[in-house]
Amino acid sequence: MNMRIAVTTVLVALWVVSAASANSAPLTALRAGSDGERVTITWSATTDTDTAAADFIVFRSRSPITSTETLAGATQLAVVSGAAGRFLDYPVPGVPAYYALIDIDQIAAGVITFEPGRSVTTEAVSLPLGARTRDPQFFTAFAFRDRPLPLLQPWRDMLEGTGEALPRALPPTPHRALNPAATAALAGLMELRPPEGATPKRPVVLDAEQTAVDKGVAFTLKSIVDGPFTQGAWAESREQLGNLLTLPLPAEIESRARFYLGQTLFYEGRYERAVLEFVLARRHHVAEATPWIRASLQRMGPTTARVQG
Repeated sequence: MNMRIAVTTVLVALWVVSAASANSAPLTALRAGSDGERVTITWSATTDTDTAAADFIVFRSRSPITSTETLAGATQLAVVSGAAGRFLDYPVPGVPAYYALIDIDQIAAGVITFEPGRSVTTEAVSLPLGARTRDPQFFTAFAFRDRPLPLLQPWRDMLEGTGEALPRALPPTPHRALNPAATAALAGLMELRPPEGATPKRPVVLDAEQTAVDKGVAFTLKSIVDGPFTQGAWAESREQLGNLLTLPLPAEIESRARFYLGQTLFYEGRYERAVLEFVLARRHHVAEATPWIRASLQRMGPTTARVQG
């Protein structure tokens, strides 16, 4: 599922603040223009050093972006720094484009402002029909060999009697028994496996999700936990958590989301992937993630025969 759907999942919970509020957009002189080959979006950051260091998500839409509903239908293009001052876009020729630069911190806090010239553009810009970009990033130089490769036709040569038949399958590899020393070493490693009692018996919900929230990505995460995760709908839970993790999240919320994604993968039997998510969640939740890592490794055993997607 693409980034557009992921952003839509979060935006449904956002609270819009009017342009006259105190939380005004930190950029000024936001405008978009076309030179016939590309669209250039320019802006100026305020004198606040935090604004220059902040990150913004660039959105493009075929209609003016004036609300969370229209923002949810826009295409996310990139994450840029406020100090960059410029972004180049190459939209489809002949299609009008409106742009928005939204502060990532505003999305995380659930407070978005839509101010003409500060966070959104109000005039459509487009490339002329038939326009072709000449930007070098869209072209890759081809490296040609000075002489062609030899023409190999092994099956034709075989049928004509001029070549040897190629094997259609590799010969089976014979199994070999471990020598006594290796067997003893493996037995010692198996004794280090955690006991059966270390396996969590039910999903764990962190204390942070017990607190009521009504906006932002924290609300979205709580909605997933209270919904498909608690209900044991693991496929739906995995999909929604994966969508949420495509967004630039605060570190603590990302750790919580990965903790729940690890549990979801655990109950789906995807223990290798679950271990990776639990390891990433340990940054803020060591005590909670460690038993799940042990349980996942225990379920995997000394070797994992299955290929996990």
